[in-house]
Amino acid sequence: LTNKAKLKILDKISAIIESDNKFRFVSFDIPEEMRNNRNKFRDALKRLGFKKIQASLWVIDKNVGDQVEMVAYEYEVKKFIEYIVSEKTDIDGYISKLFDTN
Repeated sequence: LTNKAKLKILDKISAIIESDNKFRFVSFDIPEEMRNNRNKFRDALKRLGFKKIQASLWVIDKNVGDQVEMVAYEYEVKKFIEYIVSEKTDIDGYISKLFDTN
């Protein structure tokens, strides 16, 4: 699939990736003059299954690094984002509740 096609099915791609008990954080500071790209990037994070912790800090419990990189590249915001993998944080309980499906 092309990147454009993958963008259209981000939610389906994310749905087949299982949690591995690590958290992935995306932090971004995309300039106001790139508002449209920032909004598209944020929407893509939501479609991947990311949950918002703060305005520009999002988290997921799946390994979707390749998808985040592809989205950042397609929307030309790659230099404005950071992708962080963590096995433990001081807010694990809060994050776990975000992904609790019970």
